[in-house]
Amino acid sequence: MSESKNFPRTSQRLRELLLDSVMTNTSDAIVLTNPDNKIIAWNASAESLLGYPASEAIGQYINLIIDDSTLAEIKNASHPHNTITLKKSSGGTLPVLLQFDQVVDDEMLVAVCYVFRNAQDAPADKANAEDRTRAMQSFTYSVSHDLRAPLRRIINYAQILEEDHKNSLSEEVARLISRMSKNADKMNELLDGLLSYSRVDQQPLQKNIVNVESLVNGLVSELQKQPDTSRIAFTVRNMERCEADHALLRRAFENLLSNAIKFTRTKDAPTIEIGYAATSDTHNYYVKDNGVGFDMQYSYKLFNIFQRLHNPVEFEGIGVGLAIVHNIISRHGGKAWAEGSVNEGAVFWISIPK
Repeated sequence: MSESKNFPRTSQRLRELLLDSVMTNTSDAIVLTNPDNKIIAWNASAESLLGYPASEAIGQYINLIIDDSTLAEIKNASHPHNTITLKKSSGGTLPVLLQFDQVVDDEMLVAVCYVFRNAQDAPADKANAEDRTRAMQSFTYSVSHDLRAPLRRIINYAQILEEDHKNSLSEEVARLISRMSKNADKMNELLDGLLSYSRVDQQPLQKNIVNVESLVNGLVSELQKQPDTSRIAFTVRNMERCEADHALLRRAFENLLSNAIKFTRTKDAPTIEIGYAATSDTHNYYVKDNGVGFDMQYSYKLFNIFQRLHNPVEFEGIGVGLAIVHNIISRHGGKAWAEGSVNEGAVFWISIPK
């Protein structure tokens, strides 16, 4: 009995020791903040990289090293693995590679983790990362492809049992076979998604000047012919052309529009707007809807594969569409991010470099 009571405390202590080990032994600068952006942990590598001792940094706000506009951009990006500029204790600045994650426990944000690496180390890191990415893509394709044959057999055997032996099966056995069949179907759907995701990287990038407004108008025209979308009010704003792979960019917009359609279907008067805003170095396109929206504190999950923010019973899907969007836009050297509020709609952005 006493061991059972002490287990959570022991588990918590183990997590603390593991965190301390990682913070101490890594060569990367690691900074943790609470949900209010106040620094709660600062490792030796952060001291070395930025010049602030832990005793001075802990208790300060993260804007000690990151300016407010950069911080807002980091938190709005769903895959914030970018190069940013940090403020050093000397008054100078330092370009670093950033990895960012939000620590969630029981759907509550409990901490934010920033991992920094000197950008001067980027060439070697980039080459290693590209090798790892190619290996992972090959592994993903092989796993998802090779699993399909045995999975099909499981589905077929379940169907045979249900159809040919249903009169001799007990109620409990029939229920278990039904559950097995449904879970096999779900796994098959996940493998389809994994294959679809991996194939984006297999497709060569063929860039041309794309008339984005014409592309989107064509997609909307096709969508409006479908019975389940005929009641949606679409608006297409003026959009500039960009240099991109036409087929991949079309797929990105297809997925963004499908996402908007899905999450506006519970609205009495659903609206979807597709538009454009430029910066000096990027073409920025958006898909805006008045659907169910989402909580911004979980925005980091949106473009990760198999991550979902809504109950699959209410909204179908496996969490692949937006991951494919992010993958496509990343291959173009751009970014994908989202803004939204619960029950107040969402705006999904993609940027393509000029």
